[in-house]
Amino acid sequence: ANLDVVSMRFRHEMDALNRWLSFRCTPESLRERVNLCFMYLSRTQHGMLDDALLADLPPHLCSDLAELHLDMVTKIPFFNRSLRSDSFLSRIATSLIRRVYAPGSYILYQVEKQREMVVIKRGRADI
Repeated sequence: ANLDVVSMRFRHEMDALNRWLSFRCTPESLRERVNLCFMYLSRTQHGMLDDALLADLPPHLCSDLAELHLDMVTKIPFFNRSLRSDSFLSRIATSLIRRVYAPGSYILYQVEKQREMVVIKRGRADI
């Protein structure tokens, strides 16, 4: 029953998105790419977007959830536990932003200056 609700909500959101894309006279090829991206996001996040789910949590629960990422963060040599304090690592884990990219998406462009670090937790990227 819950899957029906999630599926129904997704279809409603996709209908709204497609109306908006049509209203903005978006080329068909771009519409298809946007739709594929949203379908991929929905499938990989089981129909639930992290931001929407976590937005109403108290800060201490968000911090506790962020601590789950410490093992991944400390595998990066720059964030080695022997070089960084626990409070620093905790702040790094708390500031992580999860992004999901559909296959074939560009994550970074080589000639652009970057102000962020990208960690690939699952999947692969071509350079």
